[in-house]
Amino acid sequence: MASTGATAPVSNRQRRKPGPETPPNWQDTYLVEYRKCGGAWLAAERAGISPRTAQRERERNPAFNEACEIAKETKLDALEDKLETLADRTGNPLGIFGRLKAGRPETWDERQRILNINVDLTPPPDQVQAVLSTLLGRVTPATYAFLAPPNALTVGQEAGSGIHASSTPPQESPAVTPPQ
Repeated sequence: MASTGATAPVSNRQRRKPGPETPPNWQDTYLVEYRKCGGAWLAAERAGISPRTAQRERERNPAFNEACEIAKETKLDALEDKLETLADRTGNPLGIFGRLKAGRPETWDERQRILNINVDLTPPPDQVQAVLSTLLGRVTPATYAFLAPPNALTVGQEAGSGIHASSTPPQESPAVTPPQ
């Protein structure tokens, strides 16, 4: 069979050039630096590796991942403690608020939480008249005045009569008459 010149697909892993040698025992150095600085990228740089190398090791090695989480939490606890100490020393309550937000976010977190609920409250066609009568029967004269368009005519007025809108609600139907 003649060759067509086509080659088998090459995976990304096979295409990659090998990177620089990783330092021996880099994991220990990385963990020490992670505890000091609290940043994965900076800890990787200080350990002489790429951040991606550390991430791959975390994904591959559950014990190393757990040690990284402990290092991060240790750094965060130290920062919270320092913040509280500074607040005590300076009398500035911001450090205390920071500690409370971290420890009790459900109480001290000031993020807004928005909940949207869409409900179809359209009454069936045979009940529209009853719903409107109930709603309009509870409207006060002040509400009628507020809802009236600026050039609305009251019952009995004609357009062009020079009479302006009145705050008196219409009195045609007893079902829509507001209470006095």
